[in-house]
Amino acid sequence: MERNLEIKQFTICLPKELLEKFRYIAARDCRSVSSMIRIAMKEQVAAFEGENGEIKL
Repeated sequence: MERNLEIKQFTICLPKELLEKFRYIAARDCRSVSSMIRIAMKEQVAAFEGENGEIKL
C-alpha cells in the first residue's frame, strides 16, 4: 500500500453473491477484499483519466 497517505474508511452495500465472488477472486490473488477494492478503484481512475485527463483535486 502507498505510504504517507491519509486513509479514509467508508461503508459499501453489496449484494451478498457479488461480495462472495469478489472475496473468491481476492483469495486467489492472496489479497484482502479491501486491497482488491483499492486496486479496482485505482484502475478505474487511471482509465478515466486516460480518456479525460487528470482529475484535479
